[in-house]
Amino acid sequence: MKGCQGCASYYRQMCQVSDGLLAAANEPAIDAPVALHSRMVQALRSLENARQRNWLEEFMPWSRCGVAVVTLAVLLGIVTLVFVTSSHPSITARPPTPAAGHAKTDLAPTISNYQMIANQSVEDLDELLTRQANLRRASAPSYTASSVAAVN
Repeated sequence: MKGCQGCASYYRQMCQVSDGLLAAANEPAIDAPVALHSRMVQALRSLENARQRNWLEEFMPWSRCGVAVVTLAVLLGIVTLVFVTSSHPSITARPPTPAAGHAKTDLAPTISNYQMIANQSVEDLDELLTRQANLRRASAPSYTASSVAAVN
């Protein structure tokens, strides 16, 4: 080490560090004041509360905006639902029932009228079809070959 100045310098520095550590180990322990712990805890809690408040203050404008958007979406859905249901007739509405008696013969011979009567009673449908068949037969003109030749 005597031949290398860098090594000698390094050795002296290490000796100083070692002497300093030994001197520090021999000194008595230093007691901290009792109030130091409570002040440190209070300072840490106040920092934590400040962080929470800052986070809430940053979040609050967005949460208000979010609540407004959700409220608008719900109101739009309700208005749309009311408009759609009021503009279309109810599917479950039944057609008006015809009056009793011979008023059923006044119905036009259509499939929808026949379905309406059949939904009420199959016997009523049978009566209606029989009456309409008898009326058509009685009022229908009869054509014969001789009447067709006379027209030509």
